[in-house]
Amino acid sequence: MMNAWPCSSHGEPNIEELCSDVHSDNPLHSMFRKEPAAGPVRCPFTHPPYTFSYNKGTGECASPVSRVDSCVDSSRLLIRNAACADVVGTQDLVEELECLATWRDGPYHYMVGKLSRPELGPPAHQSDEDRYRCFVYEDVSNTTTQVAISPDATCVGIPSPSEGSKVMKLTRADLSHTRCKFPPWVTQHRHWYSLDKARQYNFSHTNTSFRHEVREDPSLSSLMPSMALLGHGAGAPPSYSTGALAAGLQGDRHKRTELLGVCHSVLEAAPGAGAGAARGTSPSSSQGAHEHGGEGDATGSTTGAAGHKKQVKMVVHVTSGCESGFICMIFYERDNHVIEVQQSHKYTTVPEEACSPDFFDPKSLPYVTLITPSLHNRKCPHVGRYSVTGQLPQPRRKRKALEAGSVSSDPDGAHVDNFADCSENNFHSLVVGCQNNNDIMEFHSTCTNRATSYACHGTWEENGTSYLIASTSKSTGSKRYCFIYTREMLPVAHGHSRPDSKHGPVAAARRSSILRLSTVAESCLRDIVPGHNGASAFNLTVEGQCDYGIDGTDGATTAQLSGILIASAFIVVASLSALR
Repeated sequence: MMNAWPCSSHGEPNIEELCSDVHSDNPLHSMFRKEPAAGPVRCPFTHPPYTFSYNKGTGECASPVSRVDSCVDSSRLLIRNAACADVVGTQDLVEELECLATWRDGPYHYMVGKLSRPELGPPAHQSDEDRYRCFVYEDVSNTTTQVAISPDATCVGIPSPSEGSKVMKLTRADLSHTRCKFPPWVTQHRHWYSLDKARQYNFSHTNTSFRHEVREDPSLSSLMPSMALLGHGAGAPPSYSTGALAAGLQGDRHKRTELLGVCHSVLEAAPGAGAGAARGTSPSSSQGAHEHGGEGDATGSTTGAAGHKKQVKMVVHVTSGCESGFICMIFYERDNHVIEVQQSHKYTTVPEEACSPDFFDPKSLPYVTLITPSLHNRKCPHVGRYSVTGQLPQPRRKRKALEAGSVSSDPDGAHVDNFADCSENNFHSLVVGCQNNNDIMEFHSTCTNRATSYACHGTWEENGTSYLIASTSKSTGSKRYCFIYTREMLPVAHGHSRPDSKHGPVAAARRSSILRLSTVAESCLRDIVPGHNGASAFNLTVEGQCDYGIDGTDGATTAQLSGILIASAFIVVASLSALR
């Protein structure tokens, strides 16, 4: 409003005369910059969630309780107002608050915020006078904050935190997350990625929270249906919910989503708790490994390393956008740089329900395989030479991979199937851990002289199926894969005769085996049938160790035999010297 100054023969009014009309009891006028250069600020009510009771001048509404939840953006809060049947003027209402500015005046703190108020229609149809509000607040205790809200787009009418058009008493809802931490074998690496880099988990330095990002996949066009929050009443999500939390939980790669997780409570945390099948090696496979010499070494080291594997079941409070709730998560330690995660596809407002069968069923949930940015090479399992006795044709393999959902886009811009170097993908042999490189596998093809090499990074066995994390050479653009395989022992076959100094010719018994192998570029999927589907599938017959012995049996490598002969020569020389 502009005031017209009366005409004066003395020209411009005197500034002192004008200011003499301003008194201490004159009303204050509030002006809000609509688009401040610094942008919004962090909301002052730190560490939600809160529960609150409120009074709009018609009585206190305390039951059912209302709730304030955080958003991923720290400058936003979600205020869920509950209706009290015996209090006039209360209603079930969800408001999103954006915090714009804060200051202190005397004993109280002030804030200007902008509310999204669904009862007034879409935000675009709401005026600034409807949305801007002033807040005055003070901390009553370590867990309680009193807040008063102005009746209009001014800071008038709220002389204290206990006087306003709406007065709220906020109480910290749960302090469990301040004592809960993720296990050190997870947080020792701050950053974890899925094999195709579509998912990323970044843990905070306090070990209490993480940010989970799901990368957008432009090659997929149809949107996954959003999942609604299970529950009713005051805890229900707003009608304008985007379903971002549902997308984050389901790993919706059609859009880029970010999910914030905060540790709420640890339900089970003990080495070997309920994961015997995932860590031990079955007696039959161990016996078969020892019968096959060098393979037993690799399998034995894997089994020994797996003896200390851990897992932990946790309740985690998750937020995406301004939607939030509780989910159940299980972390599995697979190797020093490999873990796996299972998490709920449903979320609940009650933490005690998060890990109940209605919300979390580990038997039906997929595993997400996570690796660190830098992988260390480990000894490959089943060292030796193999021939490709069965190979799924490329078109059929692609079709089966699509049916199994195991084909995904390659984050590096190339097809995930690195085996497609040859038009027919005609591999004839596999060499594992030979030529002094026990951490390298090489696939050899009839259509190229160059072998396709993979470095081994970690392995484990689960219910008779083995899983190996491997990557291609960095010189060709490193890509990561999960090799999923099973081993089938063949009947004992008699080899050729060899002389024996005491008993004459004897038959050298040989026992061979078949490895059924599939590769996946996204995660170690449990619905893959090794040798049958996946991005690539092979059946491999064991031909022997890295080299044949001089008598034709599966024995030590040539280098090992050379060492034995040299040592024997030294022994002979030493014996002759002693006789002299």
